[in-house]
Amino acid sequence: MLLGLRSKVLMLGGRHRKAIEAARAALAAAVAADEPAARSRALNVLGTSLMSLGDVDEGAAHLREAIALATSESCFPELIASYVNLADNLHQAGRSQEARETAHAGNERPEIVGTGRQSAWLELIEAEIALDTGDWAFAERHMPNHGAVAGTTFVNFALRRAESFDASCATALAQLAPSPVPRFRSGIPSQK
Repeated sequence: MLLGLRSKVLMLGGRHRKAIEAARAALAAAVAADEPAARSRALNVLGTSLMSLGDVDEGAAHLREAIALATSESCFPELIASYVNLADNLHQAGRSQEARETAHAGNERPEIVGTGRQSAWLELIEAEIALDTGDWAFAERHMPNHGAVAGTTFVNFALRRAESFDASCATALAQLAPSPVPRFRSGIPSQK
């Protein structure tokens, strides 16, 4: 348990190499103790840290294993966290379509639907990827609204709503603005 917590703290602090070491130790302990939920948490940290350091395929494999294990053990918080981390890291690695499909698949899981604030992170990552890839209408329709939230969650939701509004305004202005006047080309060759 302590090894798993240490690895997560290191991961959240951006100390990914140390997090990988701690996650591997936590994973070995979880396997030895036959603790599937702890194993899933260790795989989540291991996969997330590997992806953060650029080893996208190996990290994604660990996160998919964490998803499978969390599913088999009905460990819904870890299931949601693994989907969020996989989608977020795929998006950061430039694999946005795969990331969006991953987030959507998580959002479609019947055991996740309706889990309240925990599932809000999964809804937010899908909306965030849609926003970042220019699908502002989807992002606005799917931005989570789970009542009163505080701290980081409140700030993250508020920033994403502001970005969505900004993108909508930019799109509307672009549709209203006249087309730019084509530049006159003199026919004089450039001095390259």
